[in-house]
Amino acid sequence: MLSPIFKADFIKKLGTTGYSFSNTGSFTVTSPKGEQITEKGKGKNTIASAVDAAAYIYELYSISGGMKDELKDIDFNKYMSLDAAKFYAEFNDANDFYEKGPSFTESNQVTSEIAQGLKQDLFQQVDAVVNKAQPYKAVLRFAHAEIIIPLATSLDLHNMMQPLPLRQTYNYSTSAWRGEVVSPMSANVQWDIYQNSQGSTLVKMLYNEKETLFKSACNYARYTPTSFYYDYIKLKQCYQMQ
Repeated sequence: MLSPIFKADFIKKLGTTGYSFSNTGSFTVTSPKGEQITEKGKGKNTIASAVDAAAYIYELYSISGGMKDELKDIDFNKYMSLDAAKFYAEFNDANDFYEKGPSFTESNQVTSEIAQGLKQDLFQQVDAVVNKAQPYKAVLRFAHAEIIIPLATSLDLHNMMQPLPLRQTYNYSTSAWRGEVVSPMSANVQWDIYQNSQGSTLVKMLYNEKETLFKSACNYARYTPTSFYYDYIKLKQCYQMQ
């Protein structure tokens, strides 16, 4: 996979002295207003092996579909065979599963703790509607996969948020969790709120623009057995939100 880009001698040296790399540099650009902006690397991303290098090429490949204007005629398909793409998709999903997703059973849901504030805010915004104290037609929050995935995990969506025992390694045969479903490019969560003149409040969720059920334990809160609408009071009770 690296051969079309790098020489064999360089690939063999990856990870040896002088051939490990991280994003510790800086990059300066000039804004349209003439201001200079410098972005400094945090050293978080490291290449210490050929596998690391290949994984970063896959990440470039995976976002290239959304950068057609920037890349112009550059085609990443020639650097990524179908078999390699499948392997690194599973590789990336394993990383996200453990770092941001359900993780292992013994972790006690630590990966979703970061999203608890946003989850609580979702319910508080609906509370404001119920209490006739919501001044906004829409409340928007912008975030990345580092929040979207923990939020989806916390809400227990898609019947794929089950953690794995520590002794069992994630792969596509041991877990239904898939990054392309949980956090594709431009992933989003939307709650639509409906209220009648008597004050009864229903909530419907869209996940990536598709009507999506809340966790199966909340089925008793559905307006009808086949509905995507939920009685808000029962839904709030189901998620044990104060």
